[in-house]
Amino acid sequence: MKKFFGILVAGMMMSSCGLIDDLIGDEEEGSSDEPVATDSIAEMPEPGMDNAYRWIVERIEGEWYSETDNGERREGRAVYEFSYDEYDRVISMERRMTENGDGGEVEEVTLMSFGYGAGGMATVESFWHNGEQEYEMETDYLTNADGYVEWFSSRRVEDGMEDVTEGRLWYDEEGHVVQMEYPLDYDDDDAEWENGNLIRVIYKGSENIGQQQAWMQYGNTEWWNNPEVNVDFNWLLASSEWLGCWGFETMGVKPFDLVGRRSELLMTEEYDEFNEVRSHYMYELDGNGCPVVIQVITEEDDGSERIQAVYWITYR
Repeated sequence: MKKFFGILVAGMMMSSCGLIDDLIGDEEEGSSDEPVATDSIAEMPEPGMDNAYRWIVERIEGEWYSETDNGERREGRAVYEFSYDEYDRVISMERRMTENGDGGEVEEVTLMSFGYGAGGMATVESFWHNGEQEYEMETDYLTNADGYVEWFSSRRVEDGMEDVTEGRLWYDEEGHVVQMEYPLDYDDDDAEWENGNLIRVIYKGSENIGQQQAWMQYGNTEWWNNPEVNVDFNWLLASSEWLGCWGFETMGVKPFDLVGRRSELLMTEEYDEFNEVRSHYMYELDGNGCPVVIQVITEEDDGSERIQAVYWITYR
């Protein structure tokens, strides 16, 4: 599955996968029954409980261009704008992505709103359009006592057709996500961690795809994934499908520390076996250890295309 220009901002583009989110906790594995909220289910965590966010991302601006082996050149921009409530929880995000090529300009717009409520439920409403096509989606999340999403149900409407999908997530004792089932009773995918960093995701169980893998590397110990920054850039900019197609295609709550403990470091290289794409990441940190510039180079295995992107991050 070759992506549009979104390959450089993975997890944020439309693809053949579904969209949105995660799992339940105590039921028998493989059950598709929706869990009943109990006193053990926590409300969505507020910054300052498990994470004392000091640095809040307000805006991300990106520019990119690509060159193909047949001389075709494309370029574009990506702009993300965030807004927050009094607890510094994200309540809306707008993403605009523009591509210029031989066929003219194409713009994709995604509008997302985040809702928080009692009983551990949170809702994300998404609307996407590109001027010709559009879809809307609403997803309900259920969290565990640690504030991590364990179950989700998403409803997608496109061209008058409605599709409802459920999924689950499982975590290890350290709070790292280690397994996802999405849709329920269909795909069963695993994530592996080493020294506090996500190093591999294995996709398995799909009749159409079979087992595929993605690998992540962390080649610079000075590029740490600052837990005082409210956005996890590993999730935000990943170019592979890890925890992407698994119910998170328009990101959902993925970059906001609600799907488990984040990796200790910022990744420097990522290989996606499914898309046959390798990405390299470089960072510029400010004096507070916050990423302010991120450079990404993405290359097709067969040499057919090379994409270079730069992102500038503005904090509130």
